[in-house]
Amino acid sequence: MSRRGPNMRSKQQRVTAFTLIELLVVIVIIAILVSLLLPAISAAREAARRAQCLNNLKQIGLGVLEYESTVGTLPPLTERRPGLHSWFPRVLSYVEENQAFERMNFYQDWDHADNQDAINTVIPILQCPSTAATEDRKVRISKRNALTAAPSDYAPPGRVTETAVKFKRLSSQSTQGALDKERGVRVKEIVDGMSHTMLAIEDAGRPEHWVRGGRRRGSNDNHCASADVTDGVVSGGAWADP
Repeated sequence: MSRRGPNMRSKQQRVTAFTLIELLVVIVIIAILVSLLLPAISAAREAARRAQCLNNLKQIGLGVLEYESTVGTLPPLTERRPGLHSWFPRVLSYVEENQAFERMNFYQDWDHADNQDAINTVIPILQCPSTAATEDRKVRISKRNALTAAPSDYAPPGRVTETAVKFKRLSSQSTQGALDKERGVRVKEIVDGMSHTMLAIEDAGRPEHWVRGGRRRGSNDNHCASADVTDGVVSGGAWADP
């Protein structure tokens, strides 16, 4: 027969119970661990996005160089004949976007109704993984109707402005980008060498203008893919828009 009375059983229960203080300590420890892990996870994700962004730029460059090896020149920023187009539609087939290329009617301007399906094609290598906009964002290309186009988060720098090089005197020719406005540039004309010349740069989130994580005033519907982004132009960035 057990000699343990009610008081002894109560004492044993108090010894083995999980106290409120212990619970709070565990919660605090878990909170500290989470606070330490979250920045590391965020940093890893951003590093992956940065790597993807660099790969996008690399694929754009490879596509343009493959175009050059076939045609003999780099694509012009703006193509006016037979229809009006930006530099990128001609490169579509060189970046594995054959379906969009085949749907383009180059005899009509880029924003013609015949080209609506093509210009609304989302090109993966033209989408920055860190853009603050949604994946299904579209650029409105006309204030008179509901025509839209898929945007690009990358654009060729048209030129280096005098503000950017104010400590040096540069001729107008030396400040030009790799792509000319209306003619195809030969590789031999790029005297600095291809490895020292920027073909395209990131300008993510268009048509909105984002700087240091904040939306800037002046975001608008000027949606030209060939806009000189180094000249302070806030553009909507439809990849087909010249």
